[in-house]
Amino acid sequence: MENLKKLRADKTSYDIATNKIPAMDSAIYILNYYEFISVGVIAGDLDEYMINQTLGAIFVNFHDHVKPIIDDARKDDFGKENLEIYENYLELVLKFRET
Repeated sequence: MENLKKLRADKTSYDIATNKIPAMDSAIYILNYYEFISVGVIAGDLDEYMINQTLGAIFVNFHDHVKPIIDDARKDDFGKENLEIYENYLELVLKFRET
């Protein structure tokens, strides 16, 4: 995790000409997109059954791979947790894991 954070902080890790960006940026981008979809499901704007059928396994599998990034994002510099970060995504992951 620390290596990912160092790479993300290193500005030479970014190269627009070759579309090179750190892996952690990509994971955070996808997490934010999944959180957006999850908000839509929980608000009733998107159909939960449809999202589960099309993305459910992807949500769960991705969660299992990026859990350290999620855990890190939910802590501030003093170790205090902000449980609102990715809360909707995590709620759906739990639901989809059960089905």
